[in-house]
Amino acid sequence: MDKFSKKIFEANIDDVAVEKNFYTVKKNKDNYIWENFYAKNIEPMMGKMISEMIKVSQSCLIRMGPKY
Repeated sequence: MDKFSKKIFEANIDDVAVEKNFYTVKKNKDNYIWENFYAKNIEPMMGKMISEMIKVSQSCLIRMGPKY
């Protein structure tokens, strides 16, 4: 969903995470409170999880062979 127009759009690999200031909160004393929290707390966990998912999927694809 576009945070300004409130219109829903389909995201794809070419346009994911391209919106600037997506996590900026204008109604808070610290405009970057959520962005900083996300960077310090959420992204590190996601990085580990995504790395593990890649390992598992690569292993699965290798076991299944080239027909998949």
